[in-house]
Formats: sequence, C-alpha cells, structure tokens
Amino acid sequence: MQTTFLKAKKPLAKEITKDGSKPYPLVKNFTSETHDISLDKKGFTKLFRVITAAAQQGACMHKGPLKRALKDEPRAFMSDRSTPTELLVLDIDGLRATPGDDIQAMADKIVLQLPDIFHDVSYIAQASASLGVKENQISLHLFFLMDMPVHPKTLKDYLRMLNYESDFLAEQITLSANGQSLSYILDPSVADNSKLIYIAPPKFTGVQDPYPNGRFVKVDRGSPLLEISSSLIGVNPEKVHTLGLQIKDNLRKKNSLPKKTGKVTTVNVAGESHEVLQNPDKMTIQISRVSEPYVNCNVNDGDSGAYFFVLTNPHYMYNFKGEPIWEIEKADPDFYRSIFEIFADKIDEKSKLKPIALRDFYTDTYYNGVYDETKKQFTDEYPLTPTTKNSINDFLRSHSRPNLDYIPDARVTFDPSSNIGIQLDEAPYYVNLYRRTSYMLRAEENVKELSYGEAIEIQKIAPNFYKLLMHALGNGKPEFEHFINWLAYIYQNKRKTMTAWIFTGVPGTGKGLFVHKVLKQLFGEQQTPMRALENIEEQFNLYMRTALFLVVDEFRMGDSGNTGRMADKLKHQITEPNLTIRAMRTNQIELPSFCNFIFLTNRADAVKIEEGDRRYNVAPRQESKLEVSHPNFLDNLTNIQAELFDFAGLLQKFQVNARMAHTALENEAKKEMKQVSMSVLEEFATAIKQSNLEYFIEILDIPLTNTFDAGGISTAQRYIKDWISKADSEIIIPMQHFKLVYDVLTDNRKALAIRDFTKAMSRLNVTTTRKRMGAGKNSSAPRGVLLTWILDPKVKQTLIEEHFNANDTTLLGDKSVMN
Repeated sequence: MQTTFLKAKKPLAKEITKDGSKPYPLVKNFTSETHDISLDKKGFTKLFRVITAAAQQGACMHKGPLKRALKDEPRAFMSDRSTPTELLVLDIDGLRATPGDDIQAMADKIVLQLPDIFHDVSYIAQASASLGVKENQISLHLFFLMDMPVHPKTLKDYLRMLNYESDFLAEQITLSANGQSLSYILDPSVADNSKLIYIAPPKFTGVQDPYPNGRFVKVDRGSPLLEISSSLIGVNPEKVHTLGLQIKDNLRKKNSLPKKTGKVTTVNVAGESHEVLQNPDKMTIQISRVSEPYVNCNVNDGDSGAYFFVLTNPHYMYNFKGEPIWEIEKADPDFYRSIFEIFADKIDEKSKLKPIALRDFYTDTYYNGVYDETKKQFTDEYPLTPTTKNSINDFLRSHSRPNLDYIPDARVTFDPSSNIGIQLDEAPYYVNLYRRTSYMLRAEENVKELSYGEAIEIQKIAPNFYKLLMHALGNGKPEFEHFINWLAYIYQNKRKTMTAWIFTGVPGTGKGLFVHKVLKQLFGEQQTPMRALENIEEQFNLYMRTALFLVVDEFRMGDSGNTGRMADKLKHQITEPNLTIRAMRTNQIELPSFCNFIFLTNRADAVKIEEGDRRYNVAPRQESKLEVSHPNFLDNLTNIQAELFDFAGLLQKFQVNARMAHTALENEAKKEMKQVSMSVLEEFATAIKQSNLEYFIEILDIPLTNTFDAGGISTAQRYIKDWISKADSEIIIPMQHFKLVYDVLTDNRKALAIRDFTKAMSRLNVTTTRKRMGAGKNSSAPRGVLLTWILDPKVKQTLIEEHFNANDTTLLGDKSVMN
C-alpha cells in the first residue's frame, strides 16, 4: 500500500488565537511525497513514523493515490478516485464529551463503542486541531490498516452505517445547514480518495497548547490489521440510502420542518464530478474569511467556516463536511447577488455566466441560453435559443448545472426600443430577447457627426466598409446616402422604416459579404436572420420574432407559386406594425414587428413593383464582381471588422432624416425593375394609364406579309394612326380596339376572349365609361376608355412623314376612320 502526503509553501495547519481559530490555509499548488506501507506490524509502525514526520513538516495526508507525482502544481484532476484502499481513517468531529489530557484514553473509549472488529486492532490516534479548544467536544483522527483493499464508495457507505448503527454516533446525527443532508460525528467523506486529512499540529498564538507533548499516539493491540470483510457483507447502498432518508425525515419532523425529499444529482463542475443538492433549504450565509480564490462562509450563524465557494465559479457552495454541494442562489438569493458586488474586481467574466432554461408563456416554446450577469443579456456564444423540453437537462449538465425541479415560465418579448431588460430573480421571468452586440456596447465615440448628404465621407473613416457597400449598391452615390440614412434610423430607433432594399447584381458582388461581415456583426446573428424564398412562404416563422432585419437571399418573386399573393404578403410585412408568429406545434400569435427587409438577388426582375410603390428602394445593378473591381479586397476582410467600431459610432451619431428613412427612393434602377418585372399585359395596361402612345407605334413597323393576319395588322395600324392624329385631344377608344392591338403586339389572337381581356384590363385599373363626344344632341355616347394621348409634336410629325400614305391624310382632318 502507498500513502501520499502533500506539502505546500506554507504549513497546512490551523492557527489558534485568543479570538478564535483561523481555518486551514487554502492553497493551490502542492508537492507530493509517497511511502510504501506493508500490511503487517512492521508496516503499521512505518505508517506511524511517516505520518508523524509529515505532520511536523506541515504536510497533510492525501487519502488516496495520485495519478502522478506533483511538484508545486495544482492537484485538480490528479486524484485517482476509484482505486481501492487498505487505509481506513475515522474522523471523529465534535463528539459531545468532555476532553481529557490522555489522547489514548479518549480514543480507546471511542473504539470500544464501535463494532467488535475494532476492539483488538492496532491504530494511530491523532488529536485534531480543535481538541481541547472547543469545550465539551472531542475531535480525533483514528488510522487503521485493513486486511483487504476496499473501494472508496463501499467504504463511504460503511462509515454511514457506523453512524446509523452505533448508538453513541447515531444519537448525535443532526440536520446539516442545507436541511436536506445529515451532519455526522463520524465523517463519511474521508473515504474519498481525493480527501485531504490535516495532520499538522496547530499554531497557537497568545494561547496555550492543551497537548504540548504531541498529538499522535500509536496504540498497539493484538492485530495490526482490521479484518473488514465480514462487516462489508451487510453494506448495501440502497439500504444505507433508505436508512439515511428515514433519519432525515425524523429529524425534520423533530425540528418542525415539513417533509421534503432531497433531490441529489451528479454534476461535472470544473472537470470534477460532484453530488449536488438541488433543493436546499433557505439559509443565511455570511463570509468568514477570504483567501483568494477561496471564500469561507458560515451558515445559519455557525462559526466553523466549513463552507466555501470559489471566485472562479461562485455558483456552488462546497464544504469540508462531506455533504453534497449546493447552488448558493437557491439557498440565499440575496447573498448570491452580493457576491458579484463584493468581488466585482475579482470575479472573471466567465464566472458571471449563468445557464438559463425557460418556457415562453405566449408560444409554449422552450428556450435555453447562457446569461451574462455583467452585460445583463445572453451571450453571443450561447444566446437564448429555442429548444425542446427533453434537451434542457443535457444543456444544463453541459454547463455544470444540475437538473431543474421545474422549467419556469417567462414572459418572453422582443422590444429593442424598450429599456426594460431581463429579470430572472423569480418566476415567472421577464425576458426581452433583444441583445446589444459588442459593437453597440463599445462603439467609438470620437467620430465625426454626419448627416444625410454627407455619408460619402465615410470613405475617409471606414474605407474598406465603404468599398464593400458602395460596390454592393452598384456604385450609386445617391443610393449610398439613402441607405446609410436608412440604416442609421434603424440603429438608433430599433423600429421599422416601412421601406425595404433590393440589392441586385451578378454573383460575387459582395451582397452576401455585406450581410455576414457587417450587418450580422453590427446587429447580431439572431437579429439578422437570412432566409431563402421558400422560408418566407412556410407557415412556421419563429425566427421573425427577434428580427431587426430579414435578409432574403437569391430572391425572385416570380419563383413563388402565386406571385400576386407573395407581393401582397411582402407589402404587408414591410409596413405593418404587427406580425403573425407561429412556432411548431403552437397556435399563431400576433406580436409587434421591428423587422426591416433586404432582398439579395441576381435577377433583374426579382420583385414585382407596382406603379406608385412606396415600399421598395432598388440599388443600381452591379455587373462587376468585387474581386475584379477591388482585386486585394478579399485578402483583407479583417480590416472591415476593425472598422465596425467606428462605423457603429457613426451610425449612433448620424443626424437621421426620418422622413427620408420612410421614403422609397425613385431612381432609374427602380424604374428598370418595375418595367422588367411586368408581364406583357401589365406593360400594355400601364402604357394606356400613362397615355404613352409611343409604346404602341412599333405596330406601324409590322409588315403586311402575314397572309393569315394581314387584315388584323392593317386594322391595328389604322387604329394607331387614328390615335396619332388625335394626340392631345380627349377621345374614347373601345376595348375591342385595344384587344386587337394587344393581339397583334403579342402575335396571339386566341389568347384571351374579349370578355376576359376586358376583365383583365379592369383588374389593372383600365376601365371603360360612356361619354357623348359630339356637340349635338343626337351624337352618340360610345363606351370605351377615355384618355388623351401624349405625344411629342416632333415625334408625331416624324411618324406622319414615315407611315402615313395618301389614304391616311384624311386622318389629319376632323374625319375619322373609326366609325
């Protein structure tokens, strides 16, 4: 058998003063020393010798073996926790009895009250530091060599059974401070291989040592080995557990406490496995000593300082009593909050992170994420994200937290314009899903204040950002000014502008790069979702709930199954203040919308833009790839991120023109998209509504060589010539005439019947009316489209000269061929 001792740069001993005792020093680095001990009388004698020698050197015993030797380094993860041991240590702590001067006499009295197997076995007795200091209490360590190796877990259960079945120990079992565990006189935790057993004599300052002649006694009896095997037969873990529960319930009843089932789970904390009590009783916790990174505490007016937490992970309360650890926040919420105030400069950023799980009351959606106590928001690495109920416990365990007793409800909203943040003190929680990005939190303040019309100066402050955005916007300077004003309005107000942007161009122009390297960085990944057209059409749209922007990639409205319905849906979503949200397996709900739209497309006809549209801004189409126009740009993308803090400051200080932010820019790019996205029928109707006669004059160039439709073409040409002759005069044109002209233009006379054509024109706001055109009472009132053609006089004259023959000259007078 090997025994292990640990030394540090200072003695691992208590200090006793007239004012009380100072706890054992909490040190980080150790140097180990091991000794081989044979399982016989000679080995027992050696054990006594090495223990007393180590004690005089200020060392402590490490109960079990280490994975390897230590040399001035931490012992974390170095304990070999599962190796069986032949060393049994009985830690008698606080036995109610009057201490005597004779250590062996006190030890013998205890041994004789233990089971018979202990009575004739040699042992080593050590007086604990508190023996003789605390009145009417005996505290000793008793060391035995066993005749066989025993697993630490079995040994721990055996020590619990000794507490339950030995009368003098059982009568002194009490409830621990957490209310859900038992506090023993015989500490079962010393069975753990990782346990430290303090053996160094205490330092006495200003008071007398009650045992000046030494604190160790070797007691020789008939056998050097404890024959433990027969006593382990009745040690059943389930039996031990059940008996412990019965004793705990009886003690709670005795203390007028309600019956409560302790919930203990195993959690990996900082790489080590710990039992965690999930439902401790409420406590009052006070700090007794600070020895960074450890903070000792007293619980419920105790004075032992036996509880402690670590500043690197100040969420759990540990102890020297062998009790399960527990979450400080559950036991004393006020004390937990005060930790972050008292030690604000000592606790690192990672220690202020808190895993959270909740259920959204409105949508019945489960969420998990990691909350940053300092920033008062969820982290970028683990933002509050929808999950399933079954996944929550795995998430908590991954972040070293025990399972929840229940998943608390929360009123989950998304309101970036509100100052009310996140409230997690008690359920139901209040959670505002809006998250400020690091660029928002650390935006550069010393930047120039720009206004609409001056945004072009950004090229001097953030040249790489300027290159990227200007190229994506088709090098349009008016569009650049308008977009920066639009973006600054959203950045400052976190509201809808009720206008959207369309970026067009060949692949590789930087549209996606702008979204990923700028927009998502500035406003946050979850607040800038990017989706394809099919995602917009689907019924589940929970991602829209937290969207400040929705970027629609590779968009073309014509790819939708119903172009008209998609156009109406987008118009509604761009302008409406509320949005219908639906998560999977839940009913839809209506929530405020803060979403602004950006469409990325390679197609010139991406969006169907109506006449008089007030929603869409269209950037000029970019035909050149970014790497062609700026060859070295893609090699220096990190420069953009470096400029984002400055750009965030510019957006914050920008003098926004709110009216222009709500106004869609009318430019050539928009006119082109409007024209390209129209069907032939829509183009035809638009020309009529705009009185654009030039749209129809191409019919005059159609030759009459088509013997199958020469008559129709000739008639259509006569109609056009009549319209030319009466330009600038109000006339009524029958719908049949327009139908014939349309058929000739499209070269398909059977596509629509006159009734269907009339309905189609009506849907496109080309309607007919009756009006008496002559001056006399007997003049007719034909039905048709009332309009006045607009035609430039010079164009009119040219058309007459090129297309009117002798038979057509009558049209230039008052007579008409349209009788």
